[in-house]
Amino acid sequence: MEPNKQFRACRELVHDDAFEAKITVHMARPLLRNVLGDLKRDYLNQPSLFLRRSLTRYLTLVVYRLTDKPNDRGQTGATASVSSLLEMARSERVLGEDQVQTLITEFEKIKADAAEGGYDLVQAVRYLRNTQVAHSLIPWKDPEDQVWASHLLDFAEAIFDFVVKLEVLFAAGTSVTLVPLPEPAVAFQSDANQFWQALTSMK
Repeated sequence: MEPNKQFRACRELVHDDAFEAKITVHMARPLLRNVLGDLKRDYLNQPSLFLRRSLTRYLTLVVYRLTDKPNDRGQTGATASVSSLLEMARSERVLGEDQVQTLITEFEKIKADAAEGGYDLVQAVRYLRNTQVAHSLIPWKDPEDQVWASHLLDFAEAIFDFVVKLEVLFAAGTSVTLVPLPEPAVAFQSDANQFWQALTSMK
C-alpha cells in the first residue's frame, strides 16, 4: 500500500532527524568524556568547548523535533515527529491499530525512562529549546543544568533505535524502503573515532 505524500514526507523527516541525532552523538560523546583532557595543545581547548556546546545545542533541537507533539495547524503543515508519524501510520493504515498502540506505548516508555527516570527529560528539552536554543545559536556557555548532556545523548540513541525499528515495519507496510539507518551510522562512528584519535594525538 502506498501512503499519501504527507506520511512519506513525515517519514523521511523523522528518518533524517534520527540519523542526524545518531551521528551528532558520535561526535559529541568523546567531548563529554576525556577528549578535552587528552588534547595536547592549549589552543585546542576553547574551540573544543565551543564545539561541545554547539553539538549539545544542535542535538537539543533534533531531539525536540523528534519528540514534539503532533500539530496539524502549523504554517508548514503537520509536525514531523515520531508521535505524528505514528498517528499518520494509524490513519493511513500502514500499520494495524494494535501495532500502532503497542509502538505508542513503547515510545512513551522510552520518554519516561529517559534520564533514568530522574527527571522529565522531554519537558526539560522543551524548556531548554524554548528559553535558550530558540533564541541563541551561539553557545558562549554550556546549557543550564536542567538537561544533562549524557542523558541527552543516551536518549537520542534510544530514539534512533526506535526509528530503526519503525523503518523495518514501514518498509514492510508500504513496500518503500528508505536508506537504511544502522550501516551509515556505524560507518560515521568509525570516521568520528578516527577524527578524535587524530586530534588527540597531535604533538
